[in-house]
Amino acid sequence: MALIGTIRKNSWLLVVLIALAMGGFILQSIVSGSAQYSAGSRNEMGKVNGEVISATQFSETESILYKNSGADNMYSNKANLWNYFKNKALVKSISEQIGLGVSTEELLDLEFGDNPSPIIVQRSQRPKYRSNK
Repeated sequence: MALIGTIRKNSWLLVVLIALAMGGFILQSIVSGSAQYSAGSRNEMGKVNGEVISATQFSETESILYKNSGADNMYSNKANLWNYFKNKALVKSISEQIGLGVSTEELLDLEFGDNPSPIIVQRSQRPKYRSNK
């Protein structure tokens, strides 16, 4: 009872302590929220040689490639996909630096020209079905 009487006499102190605690929580959320966004965009998964790998592109590709995959290899799938995007960005930047590329005319010639690429020929042929007679 004596404690409750002391709190009633100094009720202003209780109000001040509650206000300071609420102010501290608000300040903490403001500070941690700004630190979260200062590193980069929420949609940015990472940067490789200045090329941004977006989280939406990563998750869309993951869902297309690994939609029927089990949870057993989920982390290895993510690691493999991350390595793919990383290597793709590195190869792109290095090939641009050294001027390596395939022109549109050469691509069209490889696909539809007189001497098409053997890979394109192989992939465009119909599979041969055997009859079970």
